[in-house]
This record gives sequence, structure tokens and C-alpha cells, in this order.
Amino acid sequence: MSSSLTNFNLPIYPNEPVVKYSKPYIEHDEPGLYHALGVLCFATATLLLGISIWNGYNNGRLLTIFGFFIGGVGQLVCGIFCYKYNYYIDGTVYFFFALNWSINTCFDLFPSFGLMKPLNGTEYGFLNLMGCLFTFVFFLQNLKAPSPLTAISFCTTFLGFIFSTIGNFTNTRAIVKIAGVFNIITAALAYYTTFAMVINERFKKVYVPVLDGKQLGQKLN
Repeated sequence: MSSSLTNFNLPIYPNEPVVKYSKPYIEHDEPGLYHALGVLCFATATLLLGISIWNGYNNGRLLTIFGFFIGGVGQLVCGIFCYKYNYYIDGTVYFFFALNWSINTCFDLFPSFGLMKPLNGTEYGFLNLMGCLFTFVFFLQNLKAPSPLTAISFCTTFLGFIFSTIGNFTNTRAIVKIAGVFNIITAALAYYTTFAMVINERFKKVYVPVLDGKQLGQKLN
């Protein structure tokens, strides 16, 4: 009989009752590399969106493909991992942005196949308004997040939705371009956060500070 403690069906002491577990405890890092995956997908899709808004959607096909597979499917996978490890709020955020990107790209794809008419400015305005309201809730929820970068990122995302909504409703190109600027800023913050997650978690030491109270060079558990 094996005496290994990794056998969860055996008691540690002979007089203790046998306790069977459904599955062993899985250790994982916080924030974890699956968070980095989600933030990286968000950053890539948002950067392409900001550039596309700024130059008048001249690379619409590229944005549609990356938006669906990176912004949509990529963040959906990350959301599933968050739910698996009981990070329900983070999982909900990733699920929302996954749905948001999937829906938006479908509105671009369907007209090209003759399945629907393209959305007009007002319809896109309502679509962005829903995103604006949802993002505002998570902006408030993250005001006291461990890292101010999280709150700032949600703030710039929220502002991007606001200017997109106003620009679509008023059909004002200059206002929409302001939304593109905020999207680019959001993407830059997200890329920085991703690099910090990957490097710090990989080496278990703070090489890239994220303003969460941990000092540069501090070792991580």
C-alpha cells in the first residue's frame, strides 16, 4: 500500500475516518496567467478598434476577424477559467466583453452575406450605450481595486463607450475619433498590465510594478 499523501482516499492517521474528495485541490497563482490571457485578448482587440475608429474603419475586415476570435472567443475562454476558480466578477467582465465583441463583429459579418442590413448610427449608438452602462457598473466596483491601473483602465473604457455613444447618436466624426483615442489608451494600459502579470508570475518577483502595494523587487509566493 502506498503511503503517499497525494492519495486522497487514504487517511493520514490510521484512527481517522477515510475521507474521499471529489478532486484534489489545485493551486494557482493570483492573478494567474489565465487573467493575462484575457487582458491580452482585450488589449489586442481594443487597440485594433481604437486604430480603426481613428482612421475611419479602413481596416474593417482585420478588426472583424480579430474582434471575433481574439476579443470574442479569447475572452470567453478566459471567463470560463475565472468561473472555474471562483472569480465570478472577473469572469462576468470577460463574458460581457466576449459577447460585446462577438455581437459587434456579427453586425459587420451578416450584412456582407446579405443576412441583414448594416446598422445605422442610431442603432450603433444604442449598442454602445448598453456597453457604456455595463462598463460603468464595473468601473464603480473597481474604484477600490488593489491596483489603481484597474480603475483607470475601466475609466478609459467607460469614456470610450461614452464618446462612441455620443458620436454615433449625433453622427459626429470628431467625437467618435475621441473614443478611438481612449480605446488606444485603454489598450496600452492593458498591455502593460499583461506584461506585468506574465513577468512577475513567471519569476515570482516584482520586476514590473502595477501599483498594487508590492514593491519593485519584492518576492511573490
